Amino acid sequence: MVDLKLAKIQFKKWIIPNVPKAPSGPFALFVKENAVKGPVTGAIAEISQKWKAADQSSYQEQARQLRQEYETKLKQWEQQLTIEDKLAIEEKRSLSKILGKRFSIPSYLSKRPANAYALFVKSRPGQGDPKTRMTQLASEWKALSQEEKSVFQRDFEQQRKEYEQQTTKLKKTPEYQAFLAKKEAIEQQSEALLKQQERKQKAKKE
Repeated sequence: MVDLKLAKIQFKKWIIPNVPKAPSGPFALFVKENAVKGPVTGAIAEISQKWKAADQSSYQEQARQLRQEYETKLKQWEQQLTIEDKLAIEEKRSLSKILGKRFSIPSYLSKRPANAYALFVKSRPGQGDPKTRMTQLASEWKALSQEEKSVFQRDFEQQRKEYEQQTTKLKKTPEYQAFLAKKEAIEQQSEALLKQQERKQKAKKE
């Protein structure tokens, strides 16, 4: 069982450097420019009314420009990522799932292919209610012959083979070994810090 306290410490210790900060949207820009004093509940209601009456186009244009600047910076940042950086992002992503935290940085490593059915679903893009659509796709999949399903199975096996080859190659790189060394160090530091925190808490109770 995963120790959530330990995972929380490890999450904080994995630092992803120089990540561009996502810009504010139109309403957030308006709020920043028109800060209202007073109780929070009343302030929110007042600023919302002002927003409805305001010329929103200027804030939307400002937000659009900030978004373009952000996307440019993000692309530049992505180009500078090393293999070790990408592995660190993946590790922090895994910890965020354990902790139920939001983690907005996308994955930059090859993803393990799911299965033949997932490839079938991907090959059937569509719109509508997701639940209804998944039920429909499940019925369509069941109706396929073994020969028709085998097309997706072969694609899946080929993708899995390529993924395993890429993963094997990755694990032989110096960058991967450096990542493992850093991971071990962070785990040891986190365990030591957790024990220190527990000792302090115990001492307070005594």
